Amino acid sequence: MPESEEDGRDCILWIDGNQGYVRSVDMVAADSGYDAVARSLLQAIEHPQGPAEPGRPQRIVVNDRELQFFLRGVLQDLDIDVVYGAKLPWVDEIFDHLISHISTSLPALPEAYGKTLCDKALALWHQAPWYRLSEQDLLAVEVYRGDVETLYISILGMADVDYGLLFYRSLDSLLQFRERVLSCDRMSPQEMQQVFLTQDCFFLNYGVERPRQPEPDDYEFGSIHPLEGMRHELDEAEASALIVVLDALQRFFQKTPDTLDVLAPLEKTFRVPNPIAGASPKQCAVKIKSLPEVSASLMAETDEILDEAISIPMLHDDLVPDGSLILLTKLSSERLNQLQTASPYYQALAQGQETDRSSQSKAAWPVVIIQTSRPKATALIQRIQTFGGIKAMCFNPGHDPFNQLTFQLGIWQTGDRNLHLFHEYDVNDEQHRKALDKWHKQQIKSQGHCGIMIAGGVTGRNRGNPQSKDILAFLEVGFCTPDVLNLEPLVLSYSIE
Repeated sequence: MPESEEDGRDCILWIDGNQGYVRSVDMVAADSGYDAVARSLLQAIEHPQGPAEPGRPQRIVVNDRELQFFLRGVLQDLDIDVVYGAKLPWVDEIFDHLISHISTSLPALPEAYGKTLCDKALALWHQAPWYRLSEQDLLAVEVYRGDVETLYISILGMADVDYGLLFYRSLDSLLQFRERVLSCDRMSPQEMQQVFLTQDCFFLNYGVERPRQPEPDDYEFGSIHPLEGMRHELDEAEASALIVVLDALQRFFQKTPDTLDVLAPLEKTFRVPNPIAGASPKQCAVKIKSLPEVSASLMAETDEILDEAISIPMLHDDLVPDGSLILLTKLSSERLNQLQTASPYYQALAQGQETDRSSQSKAAWPVVIIQTSRPKATALIQRIQTFGGIKAMCFNPGHDPFNQLTFQLGIWQTGDRNLHLFHEYDVNDEQHRKALDKWHKQQIKSQGHCGIMIAGGVTGRNRGNPQSKDILAFLEVGFCTPDVLNLEPLVLSYSIE
């Protein structure tokens, strides 16, 4: 498996050593593992690329000992001998010509059916089924053509993001894939890709640049299978079966009301033309029916997940002005008393958190300083007042899976119970680690009391050391652990506005 130095991906080649041509070539993530090699092998056996015909080899040669042992286990029931070879004579030559091979690969759709398949996909596009059914509203299509018997249809596009259809070859595949996705709270992109490849379905994606455009720019057909992975081609039998299914679905949506209720029993039979010229019978009977119990179960599951998501407050990151200087420091008891009386805006500890400083040891309080320009500081104070002040703060673990970074997130809870990020502290940065360590030690001494100072003068001589004339607000806040705010370690994600 030669590795691309540019993007850290592996190229998996399966070559017919007798004929000297490529049966399969796949580009995969470098950490995909040996499962990807097995999927690529089955692709080479069942759906080879180029001029090769489907066929099972008697022996395969690999240049990796661990891969040899892995494939022996996977292929033990197929009577294929797996041997090790340090040198694979054809690999270097084929790899040198790999780009030219890819550029001359077979078209994604069979020539005899490509135009008809796209025409049927366009006719269904005009019915806009995604505005009538969500992806949980399932339909079963009984077609019985070749290896295709019943396909279970999930329609994508209700959120105006991706328009398409998934044609699952079995109901178990659909339900198992959904269960795997929902049972994993946090997955890396590589793990998500592996789960995605466990599906057993055909797919149709409509290529669009903007929501609700009159027609799609293009179409993408293909297949996903747990063993062969994903391919962007259809053979003639698959293409002809999907033509029949798409034709029947277009007629189904044309003849059913806009307010389609798949939670009620629904069944219709259509007779559509056989796409195979000269074949008998000339008409294909296709039955389309709803799956009320399954759809209701999926909807209830989705509602439960949405309810849980709504109950978890979103972490906002737009409160602290851009360009602010954010410092962790400590202030003496005397300085705190001065700020209590001298600050233009002062917030005392919330009810139940008050303390008599005269009865305390003269422990300093840990303080967050937000220093920005005076106009931005004034606007920040006004927003905080609108939110009902700041009631609590904590540091909570956070992870950025896209850049593989781990943080301690500085979080404020405002009076309206929303959460606001004020800063990210990289746990791999020594300066950040020391600052957090000092903070935590100091808040223990102060019995969980801390402060927030908002000041101007970020571009002046007092940058990093605001003086009395720069300080516009001081807020006394209770420090707490993340569980008090019902927080778990957070994972960075992006929401669609």
